[in-house]
Amino acid sequence: TDEMLRGFFDLVIWGHEHECIQEPLMVQDGDRSFDILQPGSSIVTSLSVEEAKPKHCCVLEVWKTQYKVSWHALQSTRPFYIE
Repeated sequence: TDEMLRGFFDLVIWGHEHECIQEPLMVQDGDRSFDILQPGSSIVTSLSVEEAKPKHCCVLEVWKTQYKVSWHALQSTRPFYIE
């Protein structure tokens, strides 16, 4: 949970989430803060509402304590089949 991360990280990347959330979430705790970035899965891995949303990938550029994220919509994803 984000409570365990306070005061330790400046940027957290949730890498194993289905939904792509393009706006970083800023978590503030007193005089410390950190951002959560959730790029989401680039492939469909389950039958859920989050998986129906458009898929993206991102390029993360970091310079000292600053970062910039460039989002790129995927034109196609690997097919997902279920029997």
